[in-house]
Amino acid sequence: ERQLSAVEDLALLRAAIEELPPKCRQVFLLSRVKQMTYPQIARHCGISVKMVEKHISHALAICAQKVGGDDFEPS
Repeated sequence: ERQLSAVEDLALLRAAIEELPPKCRQVFLLSRVKQMTYPQIARHCGISVKMVEKHISHALAICAQKVGGDDFEPS
């Protein structure tokens, strides 16, 4: 049952990532998959570090909401 729940959560997470705006998705994946630092991502994408932080924050909130349910409130 736990394994099935994990598989379902992973599918929800993938769907949430696919639904992110393109730049937000790119920044999030560079951070989480390529393990780039925020300054590296900022240089790579031609945006500020503050904008990287905003994209990551937005992506995390959306992903948590999709996987964690509608009652999730980002801090």
